[in-house]
Amino acid sequence: SLQQLLRSIPRPGDSLLARVVGTLALVILCLVLIPRYGVIGAGFAVVVSEAIGMTLLFWLVKRALGAVPWTAKCLMPLPVSLIAIVVFVQLKESSELMAMTLALLAYTLAAWLMKAFSSGELKSLLALLRDLLRKNR
Repeated sequence: SLQQLLRSIPRPGDSLLARVVGTLALVILCLVLIPRYGVIGAGFAVVVSEAIGMTLLFWLVKRALGAVPWTAKCLMPLPVSLIAIVVFVQLKESSELMAMTLALLAYTLAAWLMKAFSSGELKSLLALLRDLLRKNR
């Protein structure tokens, strides 16, 4: 991960700085968004604060190394997460459990199509999802 890469560079405070900034963003966004939007606001706060922390980590690694290795793999979760959020928001009115399940499936499918993980890992995720659905019946 980018944090492990930063730990190998003689800049131990950079990783801490990115985490502190991300955590502060999360706290502020939660205080603003949760009272008005509930669980949707909390989810949005988590995604945005992670994006802020990762952006700062990218910048710090780039500053230290002059480049960011494996940029495409690091950025993969952002569009995949946005797809899952859109699915959840569109379907949450019918059933939140169904919306979360379909958002998870959309996330998994989008990540697999973008080659974020192998077909074997996808089979493991689908088996886990199947077990979770059986327990909720």
